Amino acid sequence: HEFQVRTFMEFPCSTESTCFSKEGVEPIGLPELSGASLSVSSTTPASSKMDITLGISTEINKGKGNCSRNVAIGYKPQQGTQILANVDLSNFKSFSIGTTRTLASNTTLTATARSIPKTRTMALSLVSHRDLWKNKFRGTWALGVGSDFSLHYGLFSFTTLFTDYPTITAKFNIGVNQYPIKLSAKKLYNDGSQIFYCSLGWGSTGEEVKAIFSRAITSYTDLSMGIKHASHSGLTWLFQVERGGFTFRLPILISSVTSSTYYEKTTLLSCITMICDQAIGQIWKEIGGQVLQVEKDEFDYKSQKTKHDAEQQLYFMKPIANLNTEREHQRNGLVIYQACYFIEQGPRIDAKIQLQFWVRNGVLQLPSGSKSQLMGFYTLLKMAPNLVKPFWSKWASKDNVNSFVPQLWIRYASGDSTYEITIQDTDSLHLPNKSAAVLGAR
Repeated sequence: HEFQVRTFMEFPCSTESTCFSKEGVEPIGLPELSGASLSVSSTTPASSKMDITLGISTEINKGKGNCSRNVAIGYKPQQGTQILANVDLSNFKSFSIGTTRTLASNTTLTATARSIPKTRTMALSLVSHRDLWKNKFRGTWALGVGSDFSLHYGLFSFTTLFTDYPTITAKFNIGVNQYPIKLSAKKLYNDGSQIFYCSLGWGSTGEEVKAIFSRAITSYTDLSMGIKHASHSGLTWLFQVERGGFTFRLPILISSVTSSTYYEKTTLLSCITMICDQAIGQIWKEIGGQVLQVEKDEFDYKSQKTKHDAEQQLYFMKPIANLNTEREHQRNGLVIYQACYFIEQGPRIDAKIQLQFWVRNGVLQLPSGSKSQLMGFYTLLKMAPNLVKPFWSKWASKDNVNSFVPQLWIRYASGDSTYEITIQDTDSLHLPNKSAAVLGAR
């Protein structure tokens, strides 16, 4: 069974009336606990069609505590389709049921119905994600309505997916938050170990501007710091540490917008934040970065050699793959239309030729094990291997630990139909596959 623990803590504090900002005489006091949450869950193995998750969570928000227990049951009738039901055991009147379907062109559609506590109405939501313009953009739209046909919220967003450029997102919403228009940009550096994020939100209450620097300290630890300007609150210094399933936040309110020296403080705090980020990076480099760089260079060199070998193998595999394609077309057999070996938000390999090469008499069989060891494939490099592995790594959040595990996505035709399937790197593969999603006629 998978066992996950997630913890969130936040300690907001203010320096407005203290001598720190030269606008008061009080010393800086300890911040009060504003919010904290702890959730524990246990899930059955994901390899089965059905999985059950039992969880318990507690939270404190502005001095009030709450505890909830829930059970979630997921069922996958076929590849690309999932049905999920969730019941709050502390209040059986609170429940939800939904289904997620992965369609052609990497389109994901989710429909959910949930109860609204203390009312007789239901909340219905539809969410869709789709790759646009040859996977250059990602489009998302969401709509929430009540069973009485009242509009709860609406959202529409575009995200760029260019590899060598910052990821830019434009969001427009009604009823989601106080900023109906929001623009954001995110840029990854040093193979994803450093991130710069900035955003601009605008609404009836004014504007909000954020700028955040984030860097990976170890395999499971990220440190973020930045500033936030909000017209309704003022200037806030942001700190966050995330390790596995534990998140700690420390927002410090530095000044209100009515301060006569507000812009000077904003400029000074921006410079201090950048200097602190660079100092932390330099300290980390002196402590362990040089060793990690040696390992990274060695890993890069080995990966490049493997890629070079794969390209040479593809040169000899392509004629046979083309011959197999013609032969399978004539017999209405197994033809690989598209295939991609990839890491989410990372490098990817076009695997169409490699897979078609192994097709024999309308069947493709690959053994279990990493696909990077097969002819025509190579190791996908997301970032340098980190030498620091905390003692709790085997209990760390699965999303963080396995975020760089490769997957193999395939769209193929067999018989009179077209199918689509995605498997993990070490899974065995057998095509045609009964678990594959049916996309339509061939």
